Amino acid sequence: MPCIKTNILFSLQVFMQSVIILHLLSAMNFFTVLQPQIDFSIQPQTAEEKITILHCTLENDLWIWMWPSTYLVQQDGQHKRLLHIYNIPFHPDWKVAKAGHQFILLFEGLDSNCVKFDLIEKSEEKGGFIIKDIQRNSTDVYHLLVGRKDLQR
Repeated sequence: MPCIKTNILFSLQVFMQSVIILHLLSAMNFFTVLQPQIDFSIQPQTAEEKITILHCTLENDLWIWMWPSTYLVQQDGQHKRLLHIYNIPFHPDWKVAKAGHQFILLFEGLDSNCVKFDLIEKSEEKGGFIIKDIQRNSTDVYHLLVGRKDLQR
């Protein structure tokens, strides 16, 4: 038992000496307590998610479908692929749609230097849409009237 008492007393002495030294050092300003600086400001994103949205309205009654090979062509010739469609079936499915029918096409985002682009529905049959020289806007959301005039012959 004397051995355990001695160890406890020795540990207590070391602890007390450490407290005294810390107290002396703090009184003499030998050390500084550092507080972490946390920046909670919101940083701009380094990678932007870009998408081009075409809201299309039919001018005429048509049988409609969309080929998956539809794309946008920027004025520099670069293609932007079709990502998703709403309210229009993918080929080979089709539906009869009345004038005024609306559908939405989602494409990859246009490059920042693009000022105009074309919508090309590349189909294996005649009748795909081609709409040329769509002027770029700041929102990349477009409203197009689509009709027989825009069909490939």
